[in-house]
Amino acid sequence: MQINLNTTDVDWRFEQAEQYLPVRLSTSYFEAYGECIVIVANRVEGMFTNISENKDSEVFISLMNRELYEEVKEKVLSMEYWIPNTHYNTFNGLADGVQKKIHLDGSIF
Repeated sequence: MQINLNTTDVDWRFEQAEQYLPVRLSTSYFEAYGECIVIVANRVEGMFTNISENKDSEVFISLMNRELYEEVKEKVLSMEYWIPNTHYNTFNGLADGVQKKIHLDGSIF
């Protein structure tokens, strides 16, 4: 996944959803940080959510953590909701050339 963002473009007013449906999971290498987990997920609002990646999907990036990777992998394969359990800083950026909300693990980035 190609990620481009300006870390000065923080979206201070954006509120994360309580739950997400992860639709894609991958790893990516970032020069200053090493291998990272990249989670593409859709907001769960009410009883419905999109089950495939779309223009409104959000991207979560965290340092490689085998437990988190396995947890999200299981959620993707079983189409279960995921609740982010860490603080993420939200930025506006491009993911594969599409404008998206990109959430970076606040303890690292």
